[in-house]
Amino acid sequence: MIDNASLLVAIAFSSAALMIAMLINWLNARNDSYLINWATNMAFVIASPAVLGLRNDRYDIPLQITVFSPLLTGMALIQLGIYRLLGYSGPATVLLNVWCAMFMASSG
Repeated sequence: MIDNASLLVAIAFSSAALMIAMLINWLNARNDSYLINWATNMAFVIASPAVLGLRNDRYDIPLQITVFSPLLTGMALIQLGIYRLLGYSGPATVLLNVWCAMFMASSG
């Protein structure tokens, strides 16, 4: 059975491995700026499970805000790197974000 602590460790280590792989790929192809964008934003995703592991079985609001804010920020910035990879323009990105927000709000 997988408990919460081992799941957090797995998320942190897999994110760190992915970040290292992206940094190595960026060193080989420096003109691919989305790789360094993903690698630096993956640090937010790595920091969140590490801080969540320090909670000592507490579920208070300030700790949850401290943990999930960098996690969501990192995921949003990783998605920004995906938009840069695919070559979306500014207005197309805004429209896609509005559509995704409306879809998530309507799906409840």
